[in-house]
Amino acid sequence: MDISSFEDDLAAVQQAPRRLRRSPEAVRRFGSKAALYAAALRQGDPLADALAADIAGDSTRRIALAFEAALTEGLASVVEPPDSLRAFFDHVEATPAWLDREKLDAGGVSYLRLGPALQICMTAALAAGYNSAASVKPLARTRRFIDSAEPRARETGIWFFKTLRPGGLAPRAPGYQATVRVRLVHAMVRRALLRTGDWNEADWGAPLNMGDTSRGIATEFTTVPIDAARKMGYTITESEADAMHHLFRYVGYLLGVPESLLPQNQWQARELTALIDLTNDGPDEDCRRLIHSLLNIGPSDLRAKGRPIAAAIVRDLLHGYVRVFAGDADADRQGVRNTPFKHVLSLSRPFARLRDKQRQGASERAAFAIAFADLILRDLAGVEVVDASLAAAAVSNTGEMAIAA
Repeated sequence: MDISSFEDDLAAVQQAPRRLRRSPEAVRRFGSKAALYAAALRQGDPLADALAADIAGDSTRRIALAFEAALTEGLASVVEPPDSLRAFFDHVEATPAWLDREKLDAGGVSYLRLGPALQICMTAALAAGYNSAASVKPLARTRRFIDSAEPRARETGIWFFKTLRPGGLAPRAPGYQATVRVRLVHAMVRRALLRTGDWNEADWGAPLNMGDTSRGIATEFTTVPIDAARKMGYTITESEADAMHHLFRYVGYLLGVPESLLPQNQWQARELTALIDLTNDGPDEDCRRLIHSLLNIGPSDLRAKGRPIAAAIVRDLLHGYVRVFAGDADADRQGVRNTPFKHVLSLSRPFARLRDKQRQGASERAAFAIAFADLILRDLAGVEVVDASLAAAAVSNTGEMAIAA
């Protein structure tokens, strides 16, 4: 080990917010990558932040309207765009040299062909995101996922399925628009939280910082759901996993994550996940409130419909799934119930394997992926379904709804 390099990296890491734990070990194991991640915890999004500031200061709403025009029709459609808008969309509309659009669609199909099981995988992914006290502070401060968990989850689901649907990330397509809009919303929330005067940057870092955004790309939307699907009994091949990571590498690019923090493949994503896990500050009461709000969405709906027994079963089933995916130690820290329903996962694996084998053809998987995305988007947002009969047939008579319930 180069002593001078180690000392430089350690000095850089020690400038990180106090949330970062086990700095010396992080530098020993990950070297300069630990320093990059540490710096990212203090980093906002300069392009989006400048645009958000200009929109906030524009009483005429001219810049906000110009943003909408650029988002839906392209920057070239805007006459004399402000500098901040031009810089933002110059980045967004640029095509990274590594981008493979066929692989984007393959990644979306690899997610969507899981059917309703994908919703369980994403519940596990969101729960995994509630394992850091500092990273959940923006959610806890705005209280949207505590007081209004169901609408917030629906918004996330709409974005997610628009993004995964094949073609969704083409220029100005629904997933592209939704992702770019999320980037601007993050900047606006970041601006609002910093202007409150009581945001603890020394402890938590910047609100919605690039370190936490890269964490979402490397763990919550890729590594965690892929591992969860495999635990459920689905086969995710190496090429499928590679395509899934490629899709979210591009999502990360659109969200403003610097290239140095974007995993290029699944192995780099797992390395970043290991670094994050090592330095993670762990959950606090905000995390536990958020995860219980998340896992209570389905049961609350069932109770409102006068089905208290079904609500109790679904609650314990969700807690059981999350416990299996997260592991007992993390589940205990997050206050996830230790329920016998955790054993349902092992009982349902044969059904998942059967459905997996029945969907082997590439064209069949692509057709199912589109139909399933359309079905979910219809239910979540009233989006027009391209083929209603195919969408309905996509999840009928398969037993998957029972598995994912």
